[in-house]
Amino acid sequence: MKAELTDDAVGEDRSAREGLKGPSEGSPEKLRRRLSGDLDTIVQRALNKEPARRYASVEQFAEDVRRHLEGLPVTARRDSWSYRAGKFAIRHKLAVTASGLVLTAVLGGVAATVREARIAAANERRAVERFNDVRKLANSLMYEIHDSIENLPGATPARKLIVQRSLEYLDSLSREDAGDLSLQGELANAYERIGRVQGNPDGSNLGEVEGAVQSFSKALNIREKIGNPPSERNLMDQIVLAGSYREMCRINARYLGSIKKALDYCGKALNITERLRGEHPEMAVATNELARDYEALGRVYGENSTFGNAGDSYAALENHGKALSLVEELLRASPQDMGLRSWRGGLSYLTADDLFETGRAAEALPLYQQATQTFEGLTKESNNPNYEDSLLFGYQRTGDMLLTDGHYAESVPYYQKELDASTRLASEDPKNMVFRIDLVASRATLGHSLWRAGRVTEAVAMLQRGLAELAETQLKDSRTKGLEITLQLWLAGALEKGSDLGGALRNYVTVRDAYIAICQSDPTDVEDCLNLAGTRERVARIYLKRGEVSEALAEDEKALATSEPLSGGAKPNLEALYTVVNIYFGLGEAHAAMARASATQRETQLGQACSWYEKSSVANQRIPSWRPITPAEFDSLDPKLIAARLATCHSAKALGVRSGA
Repeated sequence: MKAELTDDAVGEDRSAREGLKGPSEGSPEKLRRRLSGDLDTIVQRALNKEPARRYASVEQFAEDVRRHLEGLPVTARRDSWSYRAGKFAIRHKLAVTASGLVLTAVLGGVAATVREARIAAANERRAVERFNDVRKLANSLMYEIHDSIENLPGATPARKLIVQRSLEYLDSLSREDAGDLSLQGELANAYERIGRVQGNPDGSNLGEVEGAVQSFSKALNIREKIGNPPSERNLMDQIVLAGSYREMCRINARYLGSIKKALDYCGKALNITERLRGEHPEMAVATNELARDYEALGRVYGENSTFGNAGDSYAALENHGKALSLVEELLRASPQDMGLRSWRGGLSYLTADDLFETGRAAEALPLYQQATQTFEGLTKESNNPNYEDSLLFGYQRTGDMLLTDGHYAESVPYYQKELDASTRLASEDPKNMVFRIDLVASRATLGHSLWRAGRVTEAVAMLQRGLAELAETQLKDSRTKGLEITLQLWLAGALEKGSDLGGALRNYVTVRDAYIAICQSDPTDVEDCLNLAGTRERVARIYLKRGEVSEALAEDEKALATSEPLSGGAKPNLEALYTVVNIYFGLGEAHAAMARASATQRETQLGQACSWYEKSSVANQRIPSWRPITPAEFDSLDPKLIAARLATCHSAKALGVRSGA
C-alpha cells in the first residue's frame, strides 16, 4: 500500500457510484454475510481511485480493520447514532438483551401507571361530578321544591319527605367530606328545616317534638363548630349561629317547658346579634336576626299563650317593642315585602298583648285592629294559609277584648269566626298539627265565652269535644299539655256556673295538681305558677260554697305565698295583683264565715275578716284600667262588691261592740 491512501468519510458511496465492488459481492452467501458491511466499506476506501479519498496511511487502514474485528465503529463509515448503537449492541448482546427486557418492563409499567392514573382521574372527575350533582339535588329539594309547596294546604307530610331526603343526601356527603365547612353549613340548614317541619314553634308542623329537638340540637352543634371563635371572616356563620340559639330558645319555652334554658339560649343569640348590629349597622341580615332574637326573648318573658313564660310583661313589652322598631326599619327599605308585612302584623299582636297585660288596654286595641287589617289584606293577596291562621288570632284577640270588658255575648261571634276558619284549615291539611291544635284552641275559647254568656250546656259540650280532639292527636309537649289544662279549667268554670260544684271541684283539683307539677319542675315559669295561685283561689271558693272553711283557708294561704311577692313594687305583675285581690277577699269571706259560726270567736274573726277586705280594696285600687276578667282570664272581683263587703263587715263589727258581743 502507498501512503497516498486518503480518509474519505463517504468513500462507500463514492465507490458505489464509480463502480467499485467490495469483497462480499460475488462471494458465496455465507461468506457474503460475513464480509458485508464495515469490511466492504474499508476495502472500498482503501481502493478508491482518488488518493485524497483513500486511507492516509497503513496505520489508519490497520486501525479500521482492528476496530471492525473488535466490533467498534470504523472511520471509513459515516457516523450516526443508530450506527454506533448497533455496534454497541453487537459487542454487548447479553447486556443489551437484558437491558431491553428491563426497559420494556419499565416502559410497560409506566404505560400501565399512566393508564391507571388516567382512569383514576376520570373516576375522580366522575366522583366530583356525582358529589356536586347530589349536593345540587339536595339543595334543590330543600329549597326550590320544598318552598314551592310549603304553603299548599295538605302539604305538610310531603314537606317532611322532601326535607328528609335532602337531609339523607347531605348527611352521606358530609361523611365523605367532613372538612368542607360550606357542606357542613348546608347540613345544618337541612337539620333546621326538617326541625321546623317536625315541630316549628311558630308555624305549621307535624307535632314531632322529640324529633324537632334532636334536629335543632344537631344544627346547633354544627353551627357552634363553624362559628367559633368569631372573626370578621365568618360574619354570616355568626348570624346563623345566633339563629340556632334562637330556635333552641323557642323550643325550650314552647315544647320543653324550660323557661330558664330558653332565657339562656336567647341571651346567647343576643350577645352575638347586638354586637354585630353595633359593628355593622348596614347589614340588613344582622338587623333581621336581631329583631327575631328580641321577639323570641319577648315571647319567653310574657307571651299570652297556653304554655308558660317568665311572667314579666314589662320586659316582654320592651323586647317586642325593639323588634317591632327594627322590622319597621326593614319595611321602609322594602315596603312591599309580604313577609315583612306579616312579621310586623304578628309583632303588633304581641305588643298589644303586652300592653294589655301591663294595664294599658286602651293602647292595645288600635294595635290589634291594625294587625287584623294587615292579615285581612295579606289573605286577599295570597293563598298562604299562615296568613289566614294569623287572621284567626286577630278574631280571637277581638273576642278577648270584649270578653275581658265583660261583653260576653258580644264576644261569642268572634270566637265562632275563629272556630269556623280553624275547622276549614284543619280539614284541608289534617296532618298539620298546628292547624289541629288551633282548632282545639278555638273550641276552648268559644266554650269559655259561651258559659260566660250563660250558655252553659253548649259550653260543656264544646269543651268536652275539645278535650277529645286533643287526646286524638296523642301529642305530649308542653303546649298541648297547657291547652289540656286550659280546657279542664274552663270546663270547671262552666260546671261551677251550672251549679255542679262536685264536678267543678274535681276539675279544679286536676288543674291545680297539674300546675303544681309544672311549677315545681320549673319555678322560673312564673305564668304557670300564677295560674296555680289563681286555680287554688277557685278551689277555695268552691270549698267555701260547700261550707268547708278550713280547706278554703289552706288553699288561699298557699296561693297567697306564690302571688303576693309578685304583686308589689312600681311595676307589679298585673295577674299577680288581680290574684291577691281575689285571695284577700276570699280570706275575708272565710273569716266572716267563721265569725257567723262561733259566737265566742265572732269579734276576733270579724276583725280579721275586715282586715282582709281592707287589703283587697287597697290592692284593687292599684290595678290600672280594672276589668271583670283578668289577663289570664280568671274572674276579677268588682270593686263595688269589695267596698260593700268591707262596709258590711265594719257595720257588723261596730254592732257587736255596741251590743257587747
